[in-house]
Amino acid sequence: MMEVIQGQERKEIPGGTGLQQLIRRLTDDLEDNPSDRVASDNKVDLEDDQEGPVNLPAPGAPFSALLPSMLPDDLAGYESNTEDPNSQPAYRYDEFGFRVEEEDGPEHCSSKLLSIPFIESPRRHLQWTVELGLENDKQTIRKSSKLDELVKSGIPHSLRKFLWPILLDTHKKKTGIGISYREILSSSSNENSQYSKQIEKDLLRTMPNNVCFAKKDSVGVPRLRRVLRAVSWIYPDVGYCQGMGMIASTLLLFLPEEDTFWCMASIIDLLLPSSYYSSNLWGAQADQRVLRSLVAEHLPEVDNVLKEHDIEISLITLQWFITLYSSCLHIKIVLRIWDLLFHYGTSILFKVGVSMLKTAETRLLTAENSAQIFNILSSLPHQMDDVDALMDSVIQLSDDLINREKLEMLRRKHLSEIMSDESSFSLHMDTSRPVPRPWTLNRKLNRSKSIVGILIGDDEENKLDPRCKNIKRTEQLVYLKEAILRIGTFFQGLDPLYQNIKLQPDYSFESHTRDIEVYMCTSVNKRRRARALLGIYSFFYYQKGGGGRK
Repeated sequence: MMEVIQGQERKEIPGGTGLQQLIRRLTDDLEDNPSDRVASDNKVDLEDDQEGPVNLPAPGAPFSALLPSMLPDDLAGYESNTEDPNSQPAYRYDEFGFRVEEEDGPEHCSSKLLSIPFIESPRRHLQWTVELGLENDKQTIRKSSKLDELVKSGIPHSLRKFLWPILLDTHKKKTGIGISYREILSSSSNENSQYSKQIEKDLLRTMPNNVCFAKKDSVGVPRLRRVLRAVSWIYPDVGYCQGMGMIASTLLLFLPEEDTFWCMASIIDLLLPSSYYSSNLWGAQADQRVLRSLVAEHLPEVDNVLKEHDIEISLITLQWFITLYSSCLHIKIVLRIWDLLFHYGTSILFKVGVSMLKTAETRLLTAENSAQIFNILSSLPHQMDDVDALMDSVIQLSDDLINREKLEMLRRKHLSEIMSDESSFSLHMDTSRPVPRPWTLNRKLNRSKSIVGILIGDDEENKLDPRCKNIKRTEQLVYLKEAILRIGTFFQGLDPLYQNIKLQPDYSFESHTRDIEVYMCTSVNKRRRARALLGIYSFFYYQKGGGGRK
């Protein structure tokens, strides 16, 4: 017997019921979230509360993998895309609502993905419902080695809208922020804000080949607008980044709007490192250097080729990480990656990146010039047409090779380097501008633990955040270094005598061996200058008749 809890109501599903009844009852529990629709300026109407079309697509048919409320109103109109019924259609739509051109055959390098219908196995669905071990509040699931094995084989698609929010711990975000989604929407509805204008420009660019986001009146566009505005409002220190649009639109294909927002909040605040989507992208930049370190460790020959041709892979891989691969890989692969990512954490991002580069290792080693290497790397995501082979390669990179502790160590190292590099000033810097404050004002809510928010906050919980370790001191030293460089540049402009003095810091080991010698020399000189100044002061003092003497 299995119990499913929805709010305060407990429903029991007898073990003797059929599989279809079990699936139907579980699905009904997941989708039942009715709320009154309001047409008021102060309240926002959520379209997820509306029911989708009565006639749902058959499994494997176009649009069959979408959330019911995301289905187009006129399914028949989208299915018949040619005026002549006897002619070959110019295009079709897949199970996820993506337009697939038919004139040149299947999508480039994705024939295997497109040829296999996306149909869920009822047997796997039943296996998952039995193995989950749901808690009474329906907000957690029992973590076990069995769950690990199930996730590796992929979450049944009909359960993703239920399990993804749980794996991302969205319940923790809801209770921690202390404000409802509707209240956030009401506060973030300003169309004239800086982020709202940029969001509006990107709405139709995010997923132009998907029926849910292709036109202004497409069902997903207003939902995407609200989610992105809500994210930019609740995280003003993060704001809006284009990569967020790809993640949010992909989530909206399968999750209700409110769940999508809380998943976005958990991804930004809990899953990814700090400052991943900030204006300087420090967190994302650090991850690119971490990826390069892992490539050097696991694919040394590829790393040598990249060094030889001076190829910076972050020009390509940064977009992979910023969008969690949703902008480059086929949606069927993205779903499997996100299953692992939401369960195991960000180590999956690096394992996928290393695995993808490994599939191109032979071609990279035989490439003749930099242009060929760059083309291979750029087209690499389109070459991924075997989701099972890629997932097997990812799983083979065990936690002993790429684990959380190792990644945190590498992130701290590279983040310190980036912060140091960012602080370097040229000798001809613009001194007319004040040195920017190393923080931004944050909305008074319990929200984003960005680097800056963690460092200057008074909250004891923030001070104990493990991501904050050693970063506060590093950032303070960076801004101290900036101030010293500005002072040095100022005096170089005053006196030509100082023009030949180098202001660049020396971090070499040899410089550390001279620290005591330099310190002692400076200390002696300071004492001499102090005695000389004291003597000059005394001389003038007594010359003026001070102390009773002439």
